[in-house]
Amino acid sequence: MTTRQYIYFDDAYLHRYKQQQSDANGKKLCVNCQNPLPKRRILYCSDKCSIIFYREHVKDWNTIREEVFKRDNYTCQKCGKQFSTHSKVFNLECDHIVPIMHGGKEFDKQNLQTLCKECHKQKTRIDKNPIVGKIKAEIQQGLQQTLSVKANYQNH
Repeated sequence: MTTRQYIYFDDAYLHRYKQQQSDANGKKLCVNCQNPLPKRRILYCSDKCSIIFYREHVKDWNTIREEVFKRDNYTCQKCGKQFSTHSKVFNLECDHIVPIMHGGKEFDKQNLQTLCKECHKQKTRIDKNPIVGKIKAEIQQGLQQTLSVKANYQNH
């Protein structure tokens, strides 16, 4: 079996690791139950396995969302509309910049942003287009590599 390691940043101090394995034929296995993944599934074989994994291994999603909303000052990162902390529940959504289905990290706060419901609907429509999503993921990956090189350069 081959093993892939994913690193997720739940907060500034804690790194979570999870293993995704492949069977002898190279088919990826569910992170939770180790069953083969059906088509169009990336990490989990079912919604049930995803929920089980989240409950057992991942910091509470609501906490992560709240940290992202707070970091972004309860402001939509696309249109700039700002919301009060009381109205956020109904108007704000935590969006994966690079969708999980295009290789984005699920719990990495650098891959999360605050969007209002209207902007989130528009972005989701674009993300569902596989060609646009693939190009966007490649651009994001290149940007992250550039930022990493720049940070290393500045530290020396």
